[in-house]
Amino acid sequence: MQLQKFYAIYGQGLWKTKFKRKRISAEKSFLIVQLASLGDACTLVPTIKKLAENNLPIDIICSAGLEPLWSAFFPSAQVVGFASKKWSGAYVQSLVRKSLRSSYEAVFVTSIHPYAGFVASQVRAASRYGMIEGNRFYKGARVFYDKVYRAAPNEHVSKRFNGLFSLYEPFAKQFEAAAVQSLSPQKIKDRKYVLVHPGAKWPPRRWPKEFYGELLRRLANDGVFCKVLVNQAETDLYEFFKSQVQPGKIEMAHTRDLMDLMAAVAGCTVFLGNDSGPSHLANLYGKPIIVLWGPGNYERIRPLGENVSIIIKEIECRPCRQYVREKFCERGENVCLRSISVEEVHRAVREKLQTVRPAS
Repeated sequence: MQLQKFYAIYGQGLWKTKFKRKRISAEKSFLIVQLASLGDACTLVPTIKKLAENNLPIDIICSAGLEPLWSAFFPSAQVVGFASKKWSGAYVQSLVRKSLRSSYEAVFVTSIHPYAGFVASQVRAASRYGMIEGNRFYKGARVFYDKVYRAAPNEHVSKRFNGLFSLYEPFAKQFEAAAVQSLSPQKIKDRKYVLVHPGAKWPPRRWPKEFYGELLRRLANDGVFCKVLVNQAETDLYEFFKSQVQPGKIEMAHTRDLMDLMAAVAGCTVFLGNDSGPSHLANLYGKPIIVLWGPGNYERIRPLGENVSIIIKEIECRPCRQYVREKFCERGENVCLRSISVEEVHRAVREKLQTVRPAS
């Protein structure tokens, strides 16, 4: 595998980006390569919205499964989802040739990952722009780019995105001082509800489900209608919260894919959840959100916006070295989240509800 990567980067990729004659696009079109998670994708959308103000064609290569998000916000873009990590130029070209333009004015790689850079190297373009963090060159991916944005380790991802696009000279002033914004809230057609998301890809990012259960019971007693958002793959959470259902008070919003998630988030009044992708999606929709922050890098990845409230407890071991242990934090106690009480979350939800509807 290492030899395959080495050949892909310095053989196929370097040859196409540095030594083969560059193809100038007949039209000023741009390609965005974003092979990262839902949270990063949601944070990137407002930046691309700003880019779209130039009325120039934009296409997107994204992680498989996130196509509905990009198609919803950019219906005129050609969107290609990538599920494989095969270091094969022929494979990448066969996927993009069917859907993308023959060449681009510029390609922007918004994921700090060598595979994203390799994908960009297989697309014909006049110039390519990417990111690195500090002096880390990400296993050779730097060679693909004409210019790189050097991100500071704790620099927020939204600032990184704006810095990346400012590298393209015609966009420099537009993105130099770009503000972080969520999009306008969508109109709520269904019954208003608090959407509670107890999940996260990495279990140490989850506030204890027992705490969520107690919170739901308190909100039900207050007359607040709640929906619990659980993905079908989170079987442990599904079984627990299924037992918490109270008809007309607490319901389940069982999601199968991103379309289900987007529908549930778009219809809610207030969103409550952990440090995870759905929190960023709710922020993108302009929803009032409450995030229970655990071991994640607060400075770099937290949702930003005037409707965002984050409950966080100071702890010396944040940010945690994630995924060192599959199901437990490295410290083994998850103190950062267990220190957040049901009482203060209950109070935060009630206060947030007062900002979106009259007191009852």
